[in-house]
Amino acid sequence: MNSGAFTGVHVLYTCGQITRDYIVSNEYGDLISSYVPIYDSEGKVVAVLGCDYDASDIKAKLGIITAICVGCAAGFLVIAAAIVYLSQKSQRILFLSMIKSLT
Repeated sequence: MNSGAFTGVHVLYTCGQITRDYIVSNEYGDLISSYVPIYDSEGKVVAVLGCDYDASDIKAKLGIITAICVGCAAGFLVIAAAIVYLSQKSQRILFLSMIKSLT
């Protein structure tokens, strides 16, 4: 047993439940796994029940949200660049007119 699996078993026994906070993509699809211990009448763990949930909808929504965020960031960069360009251009025009008025 590797140390990651041992840590998971320890968390399962001490906390009573594990739900993965990431999506696993494999030949069975996009999945989120959850595990709970099953106790006997004496309170001993006798088994572990695991369940995989279909996460394809979640993954699709995350993709849409990511695309929206990237699009907004790109839009804000274009707007910021335009503001900087226009402000520099107007300052240059103002500077040249001040020089003309002095001569």
